[in-house]
Amino acid sequence: MVEKRRVPHNVFVEVVVTLHTIVYDKLSTGQMAGHIRSLLDDNVDRWLEEHCQGRYYHNPGWTDTKYIQFEDSRDAMLFALRWA
Repeated sequence: MVEKRRVPHNVFVEVVVTLHTIVYDKLSTGQMAGHIRSLLDDNVDRWLEEHCQGRYYHNPGWTDTKYIQFEDSRDAMLFALRWA
């Protein structure tokens, strides 16, 4: 993800955000993550809402791996300690 920020003298600086990916579940071959919701997913969503300070992104539904990508390294570390 690229952010553009205005700085003095009308110069644009691009800030590239590093995403930290944490896998919290792996499905059987042939199953797609977007079609299978579990209690684990509900608990993860609740935890994210209560504890994350920065932005985070869920995996696309067509993958067989459930993961969260974090912009904030502290959020990623706390999530990994709790869920990975």
